[in-house]
Amino acid sequence: MEVGITLSERVVVEIGSTASWSEDDDDDTESEEFEAAGQQVDSPQVLADLLESRGSIRSAAVAAAFRQIDRSEFVPARCRESAFDDAPMRARDGPCVVHLSAPSIYATAIETLELAQGLSFLNVGSGSGYFSALAASILSPSAVHHCIERCPRLAARSRATLAMIPAMRHVTVHSASVFDLDETGSMRYDRVYCGAGALSADARFLARFLKVGGILVGPFEAEDDDLRRRRFRHGHPQSLVRATLVAPDDLRVDQIMPVQFTPLARDDDGPKLVLKGPSWGIDSPDLFPPQFKLLVAILYRAARAPRAPSADHSAIAHALPWHVWAISVLKYLAHDDVEPSSSRRHLLFS
Repeated sequence: MEVGITLSERVVVEIGSTASWSEDDDDDTESEEFEAAGQQVDSPQVLADLLESRGSIRSAAVAAAFRQIDRSEFVPARCRESAFDDAPMRARDGPCVVHLSAPSIYATAIETLELAQGLSFLNVGSGSGYFSALAASILSPSAVHHCIERCPRLAARSRATLAMIPAMRHVTVHSASVFDLDETGSMRYDRVYCGAGALSADARFLARFLKVGGILVGPFEAEDDDLRRRRFRHGHPQSLVRATLVAPDDLRVDQIMPVQFTPLARDDDGPKLVLKGPSWGIDSPDLFPPQFKLLVAILYRAARAPRAPSADHSAIAHALPWHVWAISVLKYLAHDDVEPSSSRRHLLFS
């Protein structure tokens, strides 16, 4: 189901005829049948097989992510025997309460995000870090990848867990409320995921952090009880939604499935957080798209090229020495400032 809205309107979504799968569902019948058939769900590889057989995983990239990332590394140690159950998990680990959605929910969300190498990604309510690890294995270390987690202890835990995986060390975990994000100063992302149950009005706020053509996926609910009763079937007040920013003030909303997530914390009394992309000369060149690195190479060759006495040096690339380009110009360009318009059109209409 597709709904066209503008960011100045209420975002009201209506459940279509999709099958219900809720985080509150404790029925693990399919896992039991899988085990009865001779395969115990006890590894990332077998979990991926289960999710493929169920239809939650539909692409090779998502299947590879689930096979690569070990869910047991993100759950409390005492829960590792059930780490590969296709069920949500909520358990205390020292001072932290760790909450992971069911793997099938994560698989559906990642498929819906349509991730690809190099896309910038913002994970709101990143929790244990498991979802970000799955996403990062598809996005690759060349992607700008920011996480927002309100609980400082949980943010520290996920930061430490991700740091133990070499391919995840580019993922940045911020401890803050999403409502403390500075909209004006922060960068815009190709993909945004919300990992907690949000109000429909929150879709408008989160969409402000999308590039045109970007996709927001998350569980959103109606804003009053009457709408909840009238708009949501199956007894679920939330729905997993994909919202595509087709124009600066225009969201296209697609219903995916009914879900039930823990509510998004709504405090906003912390200092403003500005999320910035990488800066040339400070951060790894791997975080910059090919177009930016091509520009750097062109400027470097032009600034360092020998100059014939009769040559026309009016071109600005020749007029400035390389250190001026590096320190005073490139350092202040956003990492995606040189994306070609064709790429933006591709994102917009794909």
